[in-house]
Amino acid sequence: MPEFNLKQEFIPVSYEFVEEYMPRANAAFVKVYLYALYAAASGHSMEYLDIAKALNLLESDVVQAFRYWQEQGVL
Repeated sequence: MPEFNLKQEFIPVSYEFVEEYMPRANAAFVKVYLYALYAAASGHSMEYLDIAKALNLLESDVVQAFRYWQEQGVL
């Protein structure tokens, strides 16, 4: 089994998210969710376009992802 070491700086992701929400979600939406957690935890304020560029996604995909997570009650 591979060994994983966490650095001191990390983003906590709930078990509920991993077990319930992540398996049903589009992979790009998961990327956006994790990046949003990172931005919130590090105090960064970002626009949809900034997130799209950072994740190599279309801005419309980022907007869709935020809508999806809001509908799921996660954000």
